[in-house]
Amino acid sequence: MRSARNLLLLMLLFTQGVLAQTNVLDHKIFVSRIKTAGDSLYGQVLNIYARHLRAHPEDYKTALERCRFIQTAMYDENEEYNPNYDSALACAEQLLRTYPMNGEVAIYQTEYLYGDSVISYLEKLKLNVLAKDPWIEPWGWQVSEKLAQAYFDQEQWNNAVTEARRAMFANDTLDLSLLAAQCYKNMGEEKSARKSLITNLDSTETAYQLAEKGKLLLSLDRADYAIKAFRWALRDTSAYIDYGAIARSLMQGGQPEQARPFLIKALNRFTWQQTGTKMNLLEYDLKYGTADSARMSYERFAGDAFGNDAYGIYRLRLLWKDPSAPWHFLDIARILFLLFLFAALWLIPYLWILPVYYASQRLVARGSIFTALDHRWGLRHFWWICAIYLWVSVGVNLVLNYPALLHYVNEEIPEPESAAISLFSANVALYFFSGMLVAVLLFLRWREVKIFVRRLPAQRMNILVGVGLAFAIRVGHAIFEALLRQLGLGAEKGLLTINDNILSINQFYHPLLGFLFVVVLVPIYEEVYFRGIMLSATARHMRFWLANLFQAFAFALVHDSPRNIPFYIVFALVAGYARTRTHSIALGISMHITNNLIAFLFIVFKDSSLG
Repeated sequence: MRSARNLLLLMLLFTQGVLAQTNVLDHKIFVSRIKTAGDSLYGQVLNIYARHLRAHPEDYKTALERCRFIQTAMYDENEEYNPNYDSALACAEQLLRTYPMNGEVAIYQTEYLYGDSVISYLEKLKLNVLAKDPWIEPWGWQVSEKLAQAYFDQEQWNNAVTEARRAMFANDTLDLSLLAAQCYKNMGEEKSARKSLITNLDSTETAYQLAEKGKLLLSLDRADYAIKAFRWALRDTSAYIDYGAIARSLMQGGQPEQARPFLIKALNRFTWQQTGTKMNLLEYDLKYGTADSARMSYERFAGDAFGNDAYGIYRLRLLWKDPSAPWHFLDIARILFLLFLFAALWLIPYLWILPVYYASQRLVARGSIFTALDHRWGLRHFWWICAIYLWVSVGVNLVLNYPALLHYVNEEIPEPESAAISLFSANVALYFFSGMLVAVLLFLRWREVKIFVRRLPAQRMNILVGVGLAFAIRVGHAIFEALLRQLGLGAEKGLLTINDNILSINQFYHPLLGFLFVVVLVPIYEEVYFRGIMLSATARHMRFWLANLFQAFAFALVHDSPRNIPFYIVFALVAGYARTRTHSIALGISMHITNNLIAFLFIVFKDSSLG
């Protein structure tokens, strides 16, 4: 044991002699020896550093390496604990006192600062960089690099991108494109995120960097470049690569025949927490595989737990793929659970319809009289349209986003990630719009539609008033946003939540399709839904102002944009008031079409300017 220890010490001394020729004692070499031999040589390594620094007191780089050695030698990555933290902090403070006007030493202090403290410290250093102070200017790119990471950790995306750009401009060998792309994605600027990754994709990068870029490109619907990044990453056979992500990129990139081997590799890599991997293989086999492979994958996945296919959607897909596949008790239970879900959705509207009904009965008993806006639509129609709304919403997710619903039942199933601007987002919007349009049309009679169209020429003034009101409300919304910015509350990206839908449909389908749905069809069915069925039904059982407020809040809530709730409420109140004044929804439709047209043109123009 003693001879082995002496041999290791001789190796360290030999390393010291070699590195002394460059005046730098690299801490990584010493740390690797310590990790191998234990902590018995820790003090002897410190003595080596001490002897070197006594002989070369001006060698700040070796002094830095000494601090880094103390910082990392005993660090436990699994426990995230360093027993020598206090010693490392003291070393850093002593280092700064010894070399107070050394930029690299000054930047090293950020290793012991966190949150706002590190940002404040680096911003002060940046002032010296901008002032071209010779003691810090050569390391200006490092200041920006550290600031970019610090801002990223604090979720200040814009600042992080700015500093990343500054760092890469100052050092053209530095690549922070991954960090910048993540910031862009978090800000909802998917096009900029794609550009950042694609223009900086290089086969010479590390396997880890390439794999991370590949996964991000995949989430941004650029499977072609994701495949390229993953293929380059696979050259390093020692690196950990997400085989599941490679398979998804191949499927999205039009090469599904090459995907299954990677799904099998992902399945064989670990023997625990394989639920997500089994689900990916099942999804593949149901879409691309044979009937036998789909049956085996389903039994492997669904047999583990009831929640793995709680609503039976995979079993129904297997029925289509392989009608001869045997049914088990759990399969039948899952289908019954699916039916129970839709029955529950059918009953949920009673939660707000029954209170309206019973409250109105009490008011009528006291002599209150309510004026109906429409003789045909009542609470029964309101209840049905609400139930259909829930059915369409859940149905779209069962078809297009089933793993997300399963995640709520079984946490072992990973929640899928998708960019705000994506083919998935476009499809969800189109399926939902189509479902609601068909549902609303079922509540209309062809005779009523013909009468409405025939009377449109007489509604010309109301239509023009609706256009003017839409612009007026837009101006009010802009003033509201400006006020929020003055209060330091920032501003939400874009004008309305329909922006992501417009961008997604326009990018992955023809813009005319987006125009047809967002500008024409959606305003029509929403006006029939809210200012037609809902307002008419509730106005028969309560005062009009209360019914109008009811439908306005419902209109705001279904758009799922907390920041824009005041805008939606005002818009719906005006449209509802116009409904009772004009005895028509024509004015509301013109308001709605104009409002959505403004958003559509703004987004299309902005999208084309970014391109």
